[in-house]
Amino acid sequence: MKNFAIIVAGGKGLRMNSKLPKQFLELEGIPILVRTLQRFKEALPNIELILVINKDYVEYWMELEERFDLKGLSIKTVTGGASRFHSVLNGLNTIETDNGIVGIHDAVRPMISPECIRKIYSKASINLAVIPVVVLKDSIRKISPSPKEGIEAEELESVSVNRSDYRLVQTPQCFELNILRKAYEQDYTNTFTDDASVVESIGQNLTLTEGEFQNIKITTQEDMFWASSYMKASK
Repeated sequence: MKNFAIIVAGGKGLRMNSKLPKQFLELEGIPILVRTLQRFKEALPNIELILVINKDYVEYWMELEERFDLKGLSIKTVTGGASRFHSVLNGLNTIETDNGIVGIHDAVRPMISPECIRKIYSKASINLAVIPVVVLKDSIRKISPSPKEGIEAEELESVSVNRSDYRLVQTPQCFELNILRKAYEQDYTNTFTDDASVVESIGQNLTLTEGEFQNIKITTQEDMFWASSYMKASK
């Protein structure tokens, strides 16, 4: 089956306190988004890449394509929607075949290894809906009531829960194409926290597979520092 990757890069990166969205910030001299796209092509050379990007940054992206000589990757570019759900749907609607595996990946997760990408896609070709997860390293507590803006942590009640009952979910989340299409025929609701939750809502079982701790979602300046340090140490 043909492999596709929808790379979601529509965010504005407000938590990074940067003029540029975080996916365009340079990590060791190369923009995060470019690294992510290159990583997928390294893992699966024949993969079809679909980049979903904020309409305000299409021209900037075209400049990056020229600067980093990415034309050869044959990246299909579409603009994002009002939410992640709608952005993924926009990308999904560009796929013209009826047979394939589609991985949906956060543009700001450039640290995933090619081996992990290949493993997830391979499992999805058998299990149809596969998501990478990692165990929690820290103890966790359930907050009650749900915290609201302006409420200090010490004012909230909490109870300890068993961290072994939980997993942290990563991307790429990979699905058989027609299952994903059926899931995205639904109307959007705010209960859809990721693509797995959209697919699960139609009754599709999910298969969990081991992700990688280095596959972090770069969101803050601290994440940038960690990713840069990891890359230097890995050389």
